Amino acid sequence: MPPRRPPKPSDTATNDNTNNDEDRPIDHPQSFVKQHFQPGEYDPSGTNPLHRPPWKNRSRIISAEDFNARPTVSFDEEFDSMHDAMVTLTWLSEDERQGIYTAYLNLMIEASNAKDGEPAAAGKTKHNNGPTTSHEYIMQVIAQRYNLSSVRVAAIVQNCHDEEQAAKRGDYIHTKAQEFVDAKVREHITNCYAAYGEIDPMGFVEDPVGVVPGITNPELSTMETVRVEDLWDVESLFEEAVTRDVGEAQRMVDGKIYVEDVDLADVDSNVNAECLKLIERKNDDFKAKFMGASFQRNEAKGELPLPYNGIPKNQGDVQRRSRWKYAAKIINTREEKKNMAKQGRMSRKKIKKKVNEERLKNIIVEQDGKLRVASVDEVAGTALKPVRNEIEFIYKGVKQAWMDRQLRNEKGGWGRVPPAPPKEVIVKGAKKDEEIEGGAEEEMDQSDKEVSGDGNSENTK
Repeated sequence: MPPRRPPKPSDTATNDNTNNDEDRPIDHPQSFVKQHFQPGEYDPSGTNPLHRPPWKNRSRIISAEDFNARPTVSFDEEFDSMHDAMVTLTWLSEDERQGIYTAYLNLMIEASNAKDGEPAAAGKTKHNNGPTTSHEYIMQVIAQRYNLSSVRVAAIVQNCHDEEQAAKRGDYIHTKAQEFVDAKVREHITNCYAAYGEIDPMGFVEDPVGVVPGITNPELSTMETVRVEDLWDVESLFEEAVTRDVGEAQRMVDGKIYVEDVDLADVDSNVNAECLKLIERKNDDFKAKFMGASFQRNEAKGELPLPYNGIPKNQGDVQRRSRWKYAAKIINTREEKKNMAKQGRMSRKKIKKKVNEERLKNIIVEQDGKLRVASVDEVAGTALKPVRNEIEFIYKGVKQAWMDRQLRNEKGGWGRVPPAPPKEVIVKGAKKDEEIEGGAEEEMDQSDKEVSGDGNSENTK
């Protein structure tokens, strides 16, 4: 028999699960989590049950199993309908896009004003202002509300944030062109569904897993089979497997730990005791040499490449240019050989995970003559940077603007901002002012000529 795959849940089952989720108490280690999420469809690796939203069946198309099991030989060159072709025509309108961005702004403000949240990254950063927030969690809340993937929501929020900042700078946003495109695409979709006599989904619909067999779900393209004896009831085994998979997915969703909003420039990377001892000894040696009696260099001989504001031997403050920042990774070759010897008894997956973890440890930075532990943000800027988090990279700009707003009280860099006059208007206004000034100067020159002419005539008389 073909490999097992859970069927699509019915609307009744979906409603029952939703009601049960609302009644269940929330027991999560992160205080900002206030909502239960319904498992959707797994990612290709089978580790994230929130990769795609639950299929709400707004678009009436054939299931992935039936589409994959269709006859490979046919007398037709094309499908009879969009249902048989597993095609959905959808479009995300500007109103939906702005609604998603507004929901994001409201949820972030609500989370930042919460009173029962723990301080932001308690004990880890230099700034502990307000409760903890998480962009990853907010994106998932909006994704469940609009039945979208969290990655798409993150892209929409970042795009709207960029438009707000562009309007703030005075760049022209083509809103009229967007309205025209929305109307034409909506008209085209309506005509297509009317021609086939099918139901219009009337909104944006995420493609379900299996639309592209072998890519979104490799299980659908596999030729693997499972042998089942005749003594077993296949239907009951299938129902038990579905129930077991749904319960496992729900446990994974309820126990998910979300990335908190922390300024990575203030978070130190992991170092061992040897690195800390090295940093302390080097700084003490450099300070002793700098303040010692053998130091005879003065500012007249050039800039002082020294720390402590460049104040050698009670001299005044010295203005110096910014210095290079150097990063280095400390490697204990003896410990490295021991770890490599132990890897022979580990699986390849564990070896890869351990190598990636060790690569980000014991990194130090020297700047302005002072040695210190590198921050997580500085490590990410080196060749030893960690594996990129996809969703964190997508909303990186808007998240940084939010951190600047919360930690540094920067205004106008996040959220809705009043737009500046378009640059075209400013240029036209400047040209108009130049014309007015030019006209005034010409009138003054003409009046001067008239006065001088009159004066000459008086002298002549």
